[in-house]
Amino acid sequence: HEPVSASDIEMVALRHRGNFGTSVLKHLGVPDSGAAGWISNSTQSFAASPVFYDGWDQLQRAALIWTVFWAVLFYFIVGTQPLWMKNVPQSTREHENDRYWCARNVFGITHALLIAALSVPAAIFLLPAPDQVKFASSTHLASCGIDAGDAAMLEWDGVAQAVALAALAVTAFMIADLVILVIHKQLTADYCVHHVAFIIAGALLRGSCVLPFNGAVLLAMEASTPFLNYTLLYRNRGSEYNLSTSVSGAIFLLLFLLLRAGLNTYATVLLWFKLDVAFPARVPTWQLWTVVVALTAGAGVQLFWLPGILRTFLAAALAPPAPAA
Repeated sequence: HEPVSASDIEMVALRHRGNFGTSVLKHLGVPDSGAAGWISNSTQSFAASPVFYDGWDQLQRAALIWTVFWAVLFYFIVGTQPLWMKNVPQSTREHENDRYWCARNVFGITHALLIAALSVPAAIFLLPAPDQVKFASSTHLASCGIDAGDAAMLEWDGVAQAVALAALAVTAFMIADLVILVIHKQLTADYCVHHVAFIIAGALLRGSCVLPFNGAVLLAMEASTPFLNYTLLYRNRGSEYNLSTSVSGAIFLLLFLLLRAGLNTYATVLLWFKLDVAFPARVPTWQLWTVVVALTAGAGVQLFWLPGILRTFLAAALAPPAPAA
């Protein structure tokens, strides 16, 4: 037999989603010596059809390193909290003086700045791109880089790898943060849904190197987070923070409307309309629908938060000024 390429198997998979099994691999001429690179276990998040992948080991190691990094960073921030809050007045709300609560806000700012720096430019580049770019995929799991043989797509390689790096970092962050929230009893139902949806979507998308546009949009939403965290951290600590928290809150609202309620909803609706081309045939049906449901749930949480955010912002904007002392 002639050697079988991933594209040959992809063409077969277009006619049948499912697990081909070892006997089919042999029938197609895949040598036993190359079996280590052929994945046919449908329990893997990235393969129900046998497609040649590389970089799975590197991806696992990188995910572990990122998760440990975020956990260590959080407790470093906790440990240094007395230093960076040294000259900040106490909040009028007791729970906002808790060192872990303060640390989570700074933790969120640090994480969001990194993710936004990678994902916002990528989302901007991908927004006007054709469908074949928006819904591109890769079998190079370590970086989600474009195949060197795909000359027409190579110009998008940097964007694809930036989205992949951000996706790996944010998925690891959500795992670490979910554990931190549970340990320090700060987990609420909406945060639980938000984090679990992000972890599921992130693991499946990043583990399959698919949906770069939807991934970039999801990640770009983090651009609003630093302004939210700053506002939460300083809003009840005296009149000297009134102006900065008002400006920060207004920027957060603007970015929430633009990125979370607007662009993310658009990307989710677009995915529903483009399901026939959004996923490569190697992605099993169960994984396709799990991703779609998780992304839809994540978009729903953003819209669920919107009325409360608007009420809070309007209440603050319309409140009478505090009387002079």
